Amino acid sequence: AFRVPPKVVSYAHEIVPPSYTGLATTYETKPSFTIVRGSEVRFGVAFNENPTAARIVFENDLAPVDLQADPADPRQWLVDLGPVARGFGYRLDVADNYGTFSLADEPQQVVVIPDRPPTIQLVKNNSKEIKTRSETLKFDLAAKDDFGLS
Repeated sequence: AFRVPPKVVSYAHEIVPPSYTGLATTYETKPSFTIVRGSEVRFGVAFNENPTAARIVFENDLAPVDLQADPADPRQWLVDLGPVARGFGYRLDVADNYGTFSLADEPQQVVVIPDRPPTIQLVKNNSKEIKTRSETLKFDLAAKDDFGLS
């Protein structure tokens, strides 16, 4: 008899950006997604039936990561990937009582956007003023950052 492996019915990834960005926690429902470097990712996937095992197999030099079944719903599988520093391609492998199956012909992608450094620009230069050592030279600066300044 021909056996159909468990199939993904939904994704539910919790993404917590670094606190300094001021960005809110988001939830991604697609297999491929984009995050800010350093975001913490809780990877979640639901299957149409209960697998016996599930793992993320990375397309680079990262070791595979096993997902854990949610005790409240054994079709929902989760793993905390922690802070993600670089992008990666991945596929899911699942197992049931009949064997292990790869669920994707093409790898999915997690794209990581780097935080660009702030820029500072001198707006007004009072270099023609003459000051003594005990006096303060004042000048105006403009600063920009992709996530804001504090």
